[in-house]
Amino acid sequence: MTKIIHTITINRYSAKAVGCALQLVLGTYGSYGIEQLQIYTDETWDGLLITANFVTRNGVTSVVVPSSGLIDVPPEATASPGMGNIVIDGTADGQRIYSVNVPYIVLDHADVDGA
Repeated sequence: MTKIIHTITINRYSAKAVGCALQLVLGTYGSYGIEQLQIYTDETWDGLLITANFVTRNGVTSVVVPSSGLIDVPPEATASPGMGNIVIDGTADGQRIYSVNVPYIVLDHADVDGA
């Protein structure tokens, strides 16, 4: 299966979805298992537990970011069309040290038989 990898760079309190003019687009709703994020952080995030929290109108789904920085976008994040937010935080000893927001959109599509 083809994967679409979106790159996010984080410098202390600032996050940027690389190559996105306005905001990150995570495909069309129902596109499960296709979208991935590659998250790069600067040295201020070294040693922190990094979590990507996908916030939608239906709740929050959290994914721990491994040292490689590559994560799958969870199905809950693209289950419905509309706006969402990825809150990426870094914690140490249970205390949040850094937190950044990356807004995103999931596009709608017309009904198609069988899809």
